[in-house]
Amino acid sequence: MAVVDLLGLIYHDDMSTAPYWVCFAQGLIFQFTSYVQAASAFGFAMQTYRLLVLCKQESGWETRRADIILLIFYPLILIVVLTTVCLKYKAIGPQATHCDVVDPPWIRLIGYSGSNLVISTIGMYISGRSAYALITHLALFRSTMESKSTVTSGSQESTNRLPAEIYTQNENNADDETEMSTKEIELSKIASPDTSVSIKIETGGVQLSTPSSRVTQRRYSVTKGAAIRMVSVSVLFILINFLASIETISAVLRGKSFKDRHLRISHLVGPLIGISLFLVFGTGREMRKNFTQTFRSIRNGLRRSSNPGISRFE
Repeated sequence: MAVVDLLGLIYHDDMSTAPYWVCFAQGLIFQFTSYVQAASAFGFAMQTYRLLVLCKQESGWETRRADIILLIFYPLILIVVLTTVCLKYKAIGPQATHCDVVDPPWIRLIGYSGSNLVISTIGMYISGRSAYALITHLALFRSTMESKSTVTSGSQESTNRLPAEIYTQNENNADDETEMSTKEIELSKIASPDTSVSIKIETGGVQLSTPSSRVTQRRYSVTKGAAIRMVSVSVLFILINFLASIETISAVLRGKSFKDRHLRISHLVGPLIGISLFLVFGTGREMRKNFTQTFRSIRNGLRRSSNPGISRFE
């Protein structure tokens, strides 16, 4: 995408003054980058589906071969077909911001307006299956976490007096030290109920471990965030590709070309994909927290202005 912008800056974004081979190259580069973006998003959806739904965790040549076929051969095959058709019909011409396929309009269906819509639709279905499996896992994870919390609160009282009893027995029965040599007791931070409590007792291979509630909650939050990101990427990607395709499909049905140099929805596909990926993956936890706090403060301010009787601390 940077190469496309740089080629346009040379001619002050007026590609009608550029040589035809420059315009042709810019149009093909733009199409190729859209192929790579679609293949990357589809690969992300496929790997997530294999991990969560099919429960396959292999990371050897089989997975790499699938990635190579998707990320390399898919864009190359489509760009070869598109180049051949565009050379035959001289379909690439200047547009408002860059060079693109202008006439005949059906050739645009080979590009991002058609093939990417198909692959993104399949990717959204796969991501939906993966998100459903992940949400089911979240429900099971929460119920397990609540049951562990119940066990922890019920056994905390016996846990607190267990070391004292053992140490008292050691002081009173010095001859039994050899019998206690196989016992290991580890107690950490039992004074605070919010911190982790970990007890390990080995007597003939018996172990008892109570995980930290904070660590468990953190794992739940991370898994929930991954599910939200997965669904967000799939929905945003298919919406953007649908916006890019609907105009082309309408032009093909009406037999209208794209020779007029107006700003179209398809010209915003690249920036919209970049912005959506940044909003989903690029914003950190603190930034999202600040956005949430700002939104809540604005909402509370609007409520107080509309209802003066509401307290500012409500």
